[in-house]
Amino acid sequence: MKSDPFSVKMIFYVAVTALCLSCSTNNEDVQFSGIDYSESNNWVQIIDSGLNADVFYLYPTSWGRTSDTLSPVCTIDNPILRVYAPKAFDRQATLFLGIANIYAPYYRQVDATYLFQQNEKAQDSILRAEPLQDALKAFYYYINHFNNGRPFILAGHSQGADVLKLLLDSIRKDDAIYNKMIAAYLIGCSVTDDFLAARPNLHFAEGADDTGVIISYNTVSSDTVAYRDPVVKSGALAINPINWKRDETYADKSENSGSVVVTPNAVLEKDSSENYVKLINYADAQVNLDKGVVICSSVSDDTTLNSQMGQGIYHTYDIPFYYYNLKQNAANRIAKYLNKN
Repeated sequence: MKSDPFSVKMIFYVAVTALCLSCSTNNEDVQFSGIDYSESNNWVQIIDSGLNADVFYLYPTSWGRTSDTLSPVCTIDNPILRVYAPKAFDRQATLFLGIANIYAPYYRQVDATYLFQQNEKAQDSILRAEPLQDALKAFYYYINHFNNGRPFILAGHSQGADVLKLLLDSIRKDDAIYNKMIAAYLIGCSVTDDFLAARPNLHFAEGADDTGVIISYNTVSSDTVAYRDPVVKSGALAINPINWKRDETYADKSENSGSVVVTPNAVLEKDSSENYVKLINYADAQVNLDKGVVICSSVSDDTTLNSQMGQGIYHTYDIPFYYYNLKQNAANRIAKYLNKN
């Protein structure tokens, strides 16, 4: 390839560990979080288009502390977070435009470098604190004030996906809410066999049409060095975001419905008509069952493609590579759910 449209250096990498935690609540008021979600400035975006389904979205890591002397958890009004969370929304949550209403709260995040330095028990405690508390409070505010009984999708990437995984572990205990979940797109984290075995009412997607299921994968190159992706845990599960198969059936880039271009400003490139630039015949996909990842072999394995995570680890591009496939799949799962209910 003469020019790789994804060869941009992100200012902040999007990384988090995948954790298997539990928490339970059924009311927004019981949370320790002091964030007031009745204030509109505590939401990245609220897009109510009058559609029959919703998306509750959490952004990936969009903040990093500038000094080790600072708190490893940001404040809700941190100026860095307030710049980069909306950019993440643009790269990811916009895929749901036109198919669902979108509700995306701000939540306090953990510095990823700090998190990686902790043992697993400490990581559990850290993510169960401010990030999960905020997410639960925002979610129940959304349910009580915005949802109006509509079915919903949970969607997040990286740290956002991991926090949603914890949130899902809570709401699965409340049938009135859990039964309205169309699907949970927990992308860029690890959903493992052990996690599901301990939670028998949670199920991983088996194809393109099932509902009430979890969709998850992590994208790497075909170079074996890429398998050192720090977010991929032993036993991680993956589904192919092009052909929606769980086996190793290869999906050629010609089958991809379209990728999008991430600009050096960390948002999606638009054309002169303000439409997102769509790349055709760019990213292929194949599940590697042994490693629990999706391999993309058609993209140039460039060290600048996601340099902070390591050569061949396409973490930042889990969604941009397969943006229009995810859009089509979400629309399909919404239709399947509505037809059944």
